[in-house]
Amino acid sequence: MEKKESKKPSSRLLGMKFMQRSLEKEVQEQLERERKRVISEAEWVLDTKDIEIQKP
Repeated sequence: MEKKESKKPSSRLLGMKFMQRSLEKEVQEQLERERKRVISEAEWVLDTKDIEIQKP
């Protein structure tokens, strides 16, 4: 079996990965806020002016 040398990633690499995750999390939060805003602002309107309603 091959021995895999596992070196610890450099602090620079960890910083970059951390920043990527941080930015990704921020983008996901923004998308979630936008989705919630769209849902809360959604309004359904029925066009009933042209519909004849029969009285019972």
